[in-house]
Amino acid sequence: MNVYPGADTTFSLYQDSGDGYAFEQGDYSLSLLAWDDSKQKLKLKAVKKSRIYNREIKVNVVKCFPTKP
Repeated sequence: MNVYPGADTTFSLYQDSGDGYAFEQGDYSLSLLAWDDSKQKLKLKAVKKSRIYNREIKVNVVKCFPTKP
């Protein structure tokens, strides 16, 4: 995840097994990630957890700063 300074942002992360149609029966996970620019922190909130599909989420935050021409 690349973070550019100056603004807060959020996005949703959808995950499923990727090998069938179990998501149609609700077997998927949905997480909300929110970047707070003033605190320089990333928060992760599970919105929906899968009943049987469970994958660890690893996030590497890279702060990007514009270069001067």
